[in-house]
Amino acid sequence: MRTLSHIALDDFGTGFSSFARERELQVDCIKIDQYFIRKLERLREEETVTGDIISMAHKQGHYVVAEGVETETQKHYLLTHGCDKIQGYLIGRPQSQNESLALLERQAE
Repeated sequence: MRTLSHIALDDFGTGFSSFARERELQVDCIKIDQYFIRKLERLREEETVTGDIISMAHKQGHYVVAEGVETETQKHYLLTHGCDKIQGYLIGRPQSQNESLALLERQAE
């Protein structure tokens, strides 16, 4: 019986998070660091590597999440380039434990 591991490599593209490292750790998911997401506001599309990161991650069989999405421009770029999920203030602000539990209860109904 095959068990699926769900391991995400957080803050991808910074520090020790790299494609070389993901091979060692056998990750399933790459979470692109918000550093690359912020660049989407300042750089022309052909100058950013974020789409390339998404493409390379998919070629490795990884699920891709973008961290720190705050604008519609960023969201549009990421969805256009095939990013699987986005997270950040554009989607929802941090919540308290009670707010989170209430949200989960409403969704379960």
